Amino acid sequence: TYNISLIIQNNTDKSFSSFDMALMSENKKVFYPSLFGDNTLMMTQIKPNDKISGKICFSVENVKKKHWLVFFDRINRKPLNRISIDNALRDIKLKGEN
Repeated sequence: TYNISLIIQNNTDKSFSSFDMALMSENKKVFYPSLFGDNTLMMTQIKPNDKISGKICFSVENVKKKHWLVFFDRINRKPLNRISIDNALRDIKLKGEN
């Protein structure tokens, strides 16, 4: 399980919600937010120019695999952006050392 704390700044002209986010594994398997975790972002509408913070939980098959947080277009379900979980964790650790 990944429990992720996020601060999201929506600099797009699109609105989205937690249902438009997923974790994608290195095998291209997609995991949507779990209903059984600390999900303060669940059911939150993120409008253009909004800045929000909260938590979201994903149940994945294997946390040792590489994963990306992916934001999908609500209409065509194509990925708009993806963020490496491994890179984000590394950046957090580096900031903690400074």
